[in-house]
Amino acid sequence: MTACPIAVILRTSFWPLGTGESGDRLWWVTVLSSGDDERNWSQRYKANLDKLASGDLVQVVEVVRDLAGREATRGLSAGEKRMLAKARLILLQEG
Repeated sequence: MTACPIAVILRTSFWPLGTGESGDRLWWVTVLSSGDDERNWSQRYKANLDKLASGDLVQVVEVVRDLAGREATRGLSAGEKRMLAKARLILLQEG
């Protein structure tokens, strides 16, 4: 399991997922921000929907990271709130 400071876990609300290389890869996805996303909500929604549909756990983590960050800074549309809840559920089921 990847070790990480408790302050980072509390700040990002993520926990180590997986072990070995896959766990390290997921950890870096949660730490590295994708930056400000200036697309409108419908473009972000479609891109995030494609990531969730891919079934790739790394992309699901990216969706949670991006939507949680946006929720904290600017707020989410109702559709994005449902998508964030769905993505978090997928992570809970995988963990």
